[in-house]
Amino acid sequence: MEFLVLDLTRILRGSGIPVGPAEVLDCTRALRAMEGRRLERRELHTLLNATLVKAEWGTELVQRLTELFLGPEDEWHSERFGGLARSATGEGLDHGAGGVPIERLLEAVLSREIDFIHGLCRSLRLEELIDDREAALDRLERVSGWGEVAARVEARQRASGLTVEEYASARRLLEEWHTLLTEEVERGLARSMARECVVEQLRRGNPRQLSFTDAQGPQVERITRELERLARRLATRKGRRRRAAKSGLIHLRRSLHRVVKAGGVPLWLAHTERRPSRPDLWLLCDMSNSVRQFSCFMLLFVAILQRRFNRVRSFAFVDRLQEITEFLGEEDMSRVRLRGHDLTGYSHYGEVLRQFHVEHLDTLTRKTTVIILGDARNNWNAVDGHEVLEEVREAAAALYWLNPLPREAWADRDGIMGVYAPWCTRVFPCGNVAELERLVNEVF
Repeated sequence: MEFLVLDLTRILRGSGIPVGPAEVLDCTRALRAMEGRRLERRELHTLLNATLVKAEWGTELVQRLTELFLGPEDEWHSERFGGLARSATGEGLDHGAGGVPIERLLEAVLSREIDFIHGLCRSLRLEELIDDREAALDRLERVSGWGEVAARVEARQRASGLTVEEYASARRLLEEWHTLLTEEVERGLARSMARECVVEQLRRGNPRQLSFTDAQGPQVERITRELERLARRLATRKGRRRRAAKSGLIHLRRSLHRVVKAGGVPLWLAHTERRPSRPDLWLLCDMSNSVRQFSCFMLLFVAILQRRFNRVRSFAFVDRLQEITEFLGEEDMSRVRLRGHDLTGYSHYGEVLRQFHVEHLDTLTRKTTVIILGDARNNWNAVDGHEVLEEVREAAAALYWLNPLPREAWADRDGIMGVYAPWCTRVFPCGNVAELERLVNEVF
């Protein structure tokens, strides 16, 4: 089992999940503590998630990964497809479609005997079918009898041999059957794939590596939870500034001054400790369709984090600038999104930057950190406003630009990130939670 843990660790690290030596030791110790008793597969998934991944979404990911090594669990699939208590044995099905009459398979579909179908899928041999996914699935449909049964169900429906309810029920079971076949093929392909392919599959399921702009449905919820976790951890971390204290690190210069006063004897040492820094934070968020979701994620992140800052002001823009500070709050993020939908048109960074210069430059101070969130796509407008960035950087403490696109895409089509970058304190790619965490650790 230790070899399995080490192999899982290598794959998890490759997919962007930080698994360190401490997590590996915790996992092996937990497994050794469970020696002498039969460990259910679901318990194994929970144990691996609790010690290695340590995330709400980790159990599903660990389940997928362990199935590549150990195969699927009957009970797990039975729950997914009907919640049946008994499991299928697959007896008499080892000859494929030739060993099971088509009429028997059709009867199983019409009477929703999903345990029988499940046993059929588990009994199939995929070793010779794993070179090509589409070819493997096509042949597996024929070998299992799925294609013939589906055709007979359609024929009965055309002949009015099935009621509407019976036909709908049969179609649902055929879809479930096809899902089982697809998963069997995927597992066979995964076992034959190079490690890099497995890692890439897991990376796409890791919310820390999912793109802010491409996330959909449940992925959005997972990314939101990761942002909340990161923001709350940062909010309790002390800042970079230091102050005098009774204990902590020794302040060398002040200690030497005291040594001189004491005739060269170090009787009193001066100490210093970190103190929370509370700068002002201003956000300029591109709300055009291509990056609106990214900006909303960043606004949510700052809303949770805002107690770390003295004052937060937020602005949304497409081709004009509009302040949305009053909407910035954890409970108001839906209103921020709706407010963003009020902004229409095409991105015009030059016009927006000039408007910011005219209306707000005088209110910037040396305690203000300005962050621009956007992809720097200016729609080929002649005015780019780069001269404004220099004055903003000089008036503020720092000017950062967070771009959700990878660096290699910054100059594609109408992207002018290269024009803006020299006038910013720093520019960062910020396409996912992992990149956001890296830049937060560097900046704040």
